[in-house]
Parts: sequence; C-alpha cells; structure tokens
Amino acid sequence: MGKNKKNKMPKWARDLLMQDAQMEVAEALTRRPGRGTRDLIFDRIWLGDQLAARTRYNQPDWAVVDVREGIRAPKAANVAHCPILLDDEDEFALPYASPTRLEAACAAIDAALADGKQVLVHCWQGLERSPLTLVYWLTTRQGMTVPQAYAYVKRHRAVYDRRAWLRSHDRTGYAS
Repeated sequence: MGKNKKNKMPKWARDLLMQDAQMEVAEALTRRPGRGTRDLIFDRIWLGDQLAARTRYNQPDWAVVDVREGIRAPKAANVAHCPILLDDEDEFALPYASPTRLEAACAAIDAALADGKQVLVHCWQGLERSPLTLVYWLTTRQGMTVPQAYAYVKRHRAVYDRRAWLRSHDRTGYAS
C-alpha cells in the first residue's frame, strides 16, 4: 500500500511555512520578554507567561485568565481556565482558535474588569495564545481591526502573529 497523500502538504508549502516561521522566531527572540514577565497592554489588562501568572494566584485584586490547553485548571480562586485552541485530526493541519472559546476567555476578562480587578491573560510563554486572545478582545470589544490589534499588542510586547490559527473570516476577521 502507498502512503496516503490526500492530506499531505506540498513540499513548497512546507518550505514556505518553515521560512516564514524561522524569520518570525528570529525576530521575536531578539525582542523576547524574559521569563516571568508581564506587560501592560490595555487599561488594567496585562499579558504574561505562566511564571508571571503564578505570582498572581489568589491575590484578591487580580484575575488570571489562563488560555493553555492540556492542563488541569489551577486551583487558585482567581483563575479562569479558558483554553482557546482546537486541533484537527489531520496531522498536517495547523491548530485553530475556536471563536466560542475565545469569547469565553473575553467574557472572563470583561467580568474581571467589571469587578475593578487587574487582569493577567497568560499562556505558556505569553507569545502566541494569550496575544491572540487579547487581539480578539481588542477587535470585538474595542472595535479595532485584526491588523490594528496585532500592531497595538506588538507595541507593548514581542509576540508571534498567529492569524494562521484563524479559519474562515467573519466581519471581525476571525473564524466563524
């Protein structure tokens, strides 16, 4: 039996993705934030990594929105665990952000802001999932376009642009 080539990505496409990824990684590594750091992105909304989040667990004036997948939710009282990515069964497919899950994370941000708290949105390194979540929040809550929102976030923290994790686009530029 031959290999199943139905879902295989052509070599030229893989090479192009790798080239793009290598340039993006090289750029981000030159400006990459240190471990355990957090950066103020918007009024009372911070972006950080898992180490920065741990320092905010159970602090009454902080809310932590954790968008990591594949973990058990931390047992801290002030943590909302809202994983945002779904994986396809196809081994060659990229992960993609679920609008329903992004909306749940944004609802957690909105609730914390309404309570007057500082909000820390985090993933493992604060470079991919949490910036994508804040970009979604900026587009749906602040009326920015996706390119404007990424540019805004990148002015405050070195992040990876993960628009490739978005599928078909609706009026906000996000998967529907």
